Parts: sequence; C-alpha cells; structure tokens
Amino acid sequence: RESSPREVPSPTPADTSTQRVTARKPGTNLSAGSGIHLIATQRFLDELIRVESQDEGPVRDCILGAEVVGSQSTETVIHIKMLPDPEVARFDLILQGTTRNSTENRTPQAVIQSEGNHHFDVAKTVQFDGQTLLTRSPSAWLYPRQRNRAAFTPASVIPILGPLASQYALGMAEQSRPAAEQIAAQRITRQVAPQFDQSI
Repeated sequence: RESSPREVPSPTPADTSTQRVTARKPGTNLSAGSGIHLIATQRFLDELIRVESQDEGPVRDCILGAEVVGSQSTETVIHIKMLPDPEVARFDLILQGTTRNSTENRTPQAVIQSEGNHHFDVAKTVQFDGQTLLTRSPSAWLYPRQRNRAAFTPASVIPILGPLASQYALGMAEQSRPAAEQIAAQRITRQVAPQFDQSI
C-alpha cells in the first residue's frame, strides 16, 4: 500500500507560451526609449537554462534502528517559470526530481525488502530590476512513497510457521512506514535544497 503525497501541490512546470518579461529600472517608462530593455519569451529562457542530470550510488544508512543497504538513483531537471510583474523581471528557478531506491532493512528479527519512489520540487525566486539581482531562500515540496515488498525472518524456512512470521514482520514494517517516509523526505530535503540554493 502506497502513501499519498502529504505536501501541497508542486509548482506548475514551465509552459511554452510567449509570455514576455522586461528588465528595466523601476519607474522607467518603456515608451521613453531610454536605457536598455531586455525582452525574452519563457520558451527561450526555459530552453536556455534547462539542465538534466542523473546520479546513482549505494545506500548505507540506519533508519528507525534498522540497517538499510541497497542502491539509489536520482534524476533531476532544472527549468524556469516566469512570474508576472509590471516593474521587474521575476521568475522561479525550479528543480524537479525523483529519487528511486531498492533496499533491505535489516534487524536481528527480520529483513524487509522495500522500494522507494520519492518525488521532490525545489523552487527559488529570482528578481532583477535592471541593476540588482535578488534571490530568495528556496521552498521545497516532498512526496515520499515507500513500498515494503517482502519480509524474511529466521523462522521463514519453517513450514506453516515461516509464512506467518514473515507476514507478521511485514505488518510491523507497514506500521513504521509513515515514520520511515518522513525521515527519507527530511534527508532528501537536507541534501538537495542547500546544493540547489548555493548553485544560484
């Protein structure tokens, strides 16, 4: 049984409209012809800054008293969303990604095999008034999903008793799943958000 996202909806992906944004000094009349006016469509800017990446590696951790080992991969893409503003150029830089993992959660009592599929969105607002570039701290949205697939115990090889013990261990793991998902979401946030913030 998979959990539902517990956060607010993610930022809307950048569209391909021909929305315009103009960078100029506050109070300057565009018709005056003074200064430099920069006009760019959202499609152009999105294609200009769009970056995709993929990272893979091993997992070794300790969560809720269990040794967690396995593998993990993360796919991310950075794009832009223009924000309407008559005075300044304002937009969100958005990092969207998915972390997938396949792990074993090991305790002396049982080994739980699980899969994770965690989606995240990190958005940072940038503002430019023609002279000064301002940024804000990023906001993050996490959607953790963890699925426990199977359980094995020292009694699993015993006929009749083994399946019952495995089912009991799997039920106990399901009770701990919401807490495990919350911990996974917190760790992804601590890892992704600061790196994204420092890169801008």
